[in-house]
Amino acid sequence: MSYKLSVSHSSIKVDVNSHLAGRSLYWLAKTAGLPYYTVHKIANNKTYGISFAVLEKLCDALERQPCDLIVRALTEEQTSD
Repeated sequence: MSYKLSVSHSSIKVDVNSHLAGRSLYWLAKTAGLPYYTVHKIANNKTYGISFAVLEKLCDALERQPCDLIVRALTEEQTSD
């Protein structure tokens, strides 16, 4: 059984770009064993969800924890309070 973390374009994203340390998305895809287009879509916030298996592969490749990659962006309503 595969579980999926649903993400919205406006509230939650998986941030891999700030953890690349000068390495490319191609490097990340190859190291994580994922298709390049999958990594590209995640890095550019063009996805509505990510499986925990993919998140785990990204974490392993970047030597990070899930909490390092998952970012919640504040909405306009939250920033005006």
